[in-house]
Amino acid sequence: MFKFVLIAGLALSTAFTARAEQIDPARIVDAATGDWDGDGRVDLAMFVAPVDKANDDQISIYIYLRDSDHELLRLSLSAPNKIWGSTSADGVFGQEPSLKAVGKSSIAIHSQNSAIGRDRWDQTLTVAYRNKQFVVAGYTYNHYDTLDPNAGSSCDYNALAGKLQKNGKDVKTEPRVIPIAQWNDEAIDLRAIAFVLILFFTIGTVVETLPSGRRQAMNIAALNSFIVEAKANTYVGGGTPSPACRTGSHDIGYQRGGWRYLDSYFGGTDFAGQEVVWLDGEPIWAMNYFGRIVEHALIDGERAGTVIKAALSKMYAEYRRFLGGMEFEHAFGFYADQSTGDCSHFSGREVIVVNERRAYELDYRGGLIHR
Repeated sequence: MFKFVLIAGLALSTAFTARAEQIDPARIVDAATGDWDGDGRVDLAMFVAPVDKANDDQISIYIYLRDSDHELLRLSLSAPNKIWGSTSADGVFGQEPSLKAVGKSSIAIHSQNSAIGRDRWDQTLTVAYRNKQFVVAGYTYNHYDTLDPNAGSSCDYNALAGKLQKNGKDVKTEPRVIPIAQWNDEAIDLRAIAFVLILFFTIGTVVETLPSGRRQAMNIAALNSFIVEAKANTYVGGGTPSPACRTGSHDIGYQRGGWRYLDSYFGGTDFAGQEVVWLDGEPIWAMNYFGRIVEHALIDGERAGTVIKAALSKMYAEYRRFLGGMEFEHAFGFYADQSTGDCSHFSGREVIVVNERRAYELDYRGGLIHR
């Protein structure tokens, strides 16, 4: 059983006057070398994972240039929480970012979601050093829908040359010099007819953006991660019960930052309930379920609960998911779960088999809530 990422806020310090936080070497997850400023000497760029593991999908960029008077590197750019991606050792495969040198002096920053949800995407941000600052030279983006082959899209934007293509067709635009500190890829309306690029040009400017395949995929990944975390800390983890929100209900909840989760059910050996996730006070996801003991002579509620908690604890801890199927052998019975769909829309069933007979069963379905 079972349960967006807003990346914003950038900081840029000018060359040789930038200040950086103390960086734990263990948090450096990728690096590239190249001659970024064209002075014939080797410079450095690197990705640094955040200190807070709960926000391990918000990655910072640090770029160093070689000192003109000494063979030493000096920090030139610090852009915290700039890149989305998975950095933990047990993170989702297919969401890792990468950093590499391209051409003579450019930096390619690649991010992706080829792992979760029907909306899959990859993007590359090309950064170059111009007039003593790092600017966005280019941006490419590709999106596809695993359930609808006709729903894919692509964008190729050369900011310095003023060239933009949407799905292979040229779109009129003007050359622009966009400092990396003023770029925020969450502010790109990828559903706009001409892939108009909505950019932040003043820190603190409020820009309202529409959902995109990439944004939705990010949200699904973050939601899935929170659901697993919440489930592991409530019923399965023996969390503290909450006051009943409805007469006769059994409630248990979990909260982290703007995320909140509640599991509320009625009954005992035969029971019905609902799980809900809120983000910043808005309900965004829910799941309904009904479970029952089928053969009381084979298993009781206490033993069924023991099997379920053991199986789901293993799923959450080792596989970091709550959907996708699970089999688990226990002294009290054989646990099996099967589901279809992903976190956005799914259904499934879990059973416990004792002496080759189905002793317990639970059916569930749920997904995203849309207004």
